[in-house]
Amino acid sequence: MLKTSKFVAAIGAFFFISAICLAGGHPQYSNEKIHLESGTLTTRLDFSPGKITAVSSREVYDGRYYRLLQFDRPATQQEKEQLTAAGIRLLSYVPFNTWFVSIPEAFDFTTIAGLPIRTIVTVPSAAKMSTSLNNRDFPNYAVPGPGLLDVTVQLYKDVNFAAIENELKTSGFELLFVRPVLKTFSLRIDRAKLSNVVALPFIKYVEPITPAGEPEDVRGRSLHRSNAINTDMAFGRNYNGDTVTISLADDGAVGPHIDFKGRMYDINNTGPGGNHGDMTSGIAVGAGNLDPTKRGMADGATLLVHDIGNYEHIYDSPIFFNLFGAVITSTSYSQGCNDYNTNSVNADQLAYDNPQLTYVFSAGNRGQNACSNPAGEPWGTI
Repeated sequence: MLKTSKFVAAIGAFFFISAICLAGGHPQYSNEKIHLESGTLTTRLDFSPGKITAVSSREVYDGRYYRLLQFDRPATQQEKEQLTAAGIRLLSYVPFNTWFVSIPEAFDFTTIAGLPIRTIVTVPSAAKMSTSLNNRDFPNYAVPGPGLLDVTVQLYKDVNFAAIENELKTSGFELLFVRPVLKTFSLRIDRAKLSNVVALPFIKYVEPITPAGEPEDVRGRSLHRSNAINTDMAFGRNYNGDTVTISLADDGAVGPHIDFKGRMYDINNTGPGGNHGDMTSGIAVGAGNLDPTKRGMADGATLLVHDIGNYEHIYDSPIFFNLFGAVITSTSYSQGCNDYNTNSVNADQLAYDNPQLTYVFSAGNRGQNACSNPAGEPWGTI
């Protein structure tokens, strides 16, 4: 009887908690909002094919202009295909029910009159900049000199990257990094001309460049318990990474060391570097030849070693997969505190486009910073 009472009480508690969650525990959905990094836009149900705001020539690039298009409800696949067939390109999604779209300059909106479109709005200048740029809060690492600013620029997905690259060079911009596949640039600009850069019609988003990477896991090694799958027992699971290739980027050249003999290749290193890369490489693939107690997680895997500088092991990971069969990237560096930025977007896109690849990042150990954690220091893990 006691057990039955406990069971009934547990069931009652379950339904009580469930009711609370359904009543108010979940985020509230609102189709009147568009959520962007720079803030929230409030919209109205005002789409009318015959009342479309005229487009300025300054907004047009290569015969197209860009807007935020919000559906009145989640659009079906068929409805999205109808929009595409009419000539409007759905480029990227933002909540709620909203897409960045590319529209032909002389588009006839009556052709999409039957679709559940709530509104089509101009992308505000503030929405094309990060919060720090909107606040004119320029981080020191992005200010290379008086009056200058280093920024990362995202382009809309459907633009001609090579043509824009040439246009920027012709206009006198200094290009720091170029990522054609991901449609991003890093530029050095005159800070006073930031608004002019943001106003360029082919630019989707601008933010300060990311800070230089900082090595992580320098205060202790993690206990990964890989011995459960890479065991020495004859009939155990001997998953030692044999035939697997890993791309690892760190602080320069690694080794030479007997633990990596015949399984490590320098791909692009700028110098001898420090010892952080030796440590992370050893954790990943060290054979334990010198000291068997220091064997790595995958002592049979092959390692491609890169310099961390440009994060080429991530950005060019599809190339290294095709050339060397590298299916894992390893990064034990951090960039700031919990910032979801262009680098984050690019990495997510690469992971989505390349399901054969696995991107591994260290969990972070910036315990010396709060990193917006309400608990404060030393709980700033990222």
